[in-house]
Amino acid sequence: MERWLGVSRGRARRLFRRSLEIEAREEADSVRLIRHPSEFRGHLPAASELPELPHRVVFATMHTGAHVFAYAYLRKVCRLNVRAMARPIGPDNPMPDAKRRYAERKIAWLHIQLGVDLLGTDLASLAVAREHLLDDQPLFAAFDVPGDGATRTQEIRVGDERLLAAAGVVVLARLVEATIVPILALRTEDGVRLEFGDPVLPSDPDPLACVYRQFEAFLRRWPEHWSLWPYVQPVGPSASLAPEVRSAPLLPSTPVTKPLRVTS
Repeated sequence: MERWLGVSRGRARRLFRRSLEIEAREEADSVRLIRHPSEFRGHLPAASELPELPHRVVFATMHTGAHVFAYAYLRKVCRLNVRAMARPIGPDNPMPDAKRRYAERKIAWLHIQLGVDLLGTDLASLAVAREHLLDDQPLFAAFDVPGDGATRTQEIRVGDERLLAAAGVVVLARLVEATIVPILALRTEDGVRLEFGDPVLPSDPDPLACVYRQFEAFLRRWPEHWSLWPYVQPVGPSASLAPEVRSAPLLPSTPVTKPLRVTS
């Protein structure tokens, strides 16, 4: 946080503690809503916040704690036939056991609320996601997933540092010529507030870099809302600077400067 945000160590520590607090409050909201399902709809934003969308879209989100409510908003409030992709809660997931058990309970609750299972990241799930997009139905996925253990990865930059990010959904979006729309959810005292970014067109030569440029603008404005700070590991100095998607078609790099646009 010190390096990315250019803040003092004391400021970075305060922001990190605040991010843990926001994540804990968001999980507390989830526990309350699991116990009181009638309050679920009131926790979500109004449908008027959804911007005009292209016919084939992948919603790209970040782990802000409230990201599952962005997915619920799209499906439950906007009535979009959106499917969400997520890394399975398996033994290779870095969650502690207690948190894993809670996550499994939360996934089961989402299924009851939204009437559809989450898609995984295996080949069978990717095939289902591809057909879903080809039917002009939207997809929802976190794009800030670290590349550790991912089949397809790409080196991207945040600030002056290089990270290895999972790139499977980006490859899928490009294969079906889908537009990527950044969508971020912030926890507020009244529920969830959404922020939409600029659409990344299928013709963009490096869509993941473009999405991360917008994510970086978000991080600089609301760093305390990101819950993945403890899991960020910069690429070592001896690694290649090549921007290719490994184990996937080449995506050449180009500078992108579009900032995140606040609409709510």
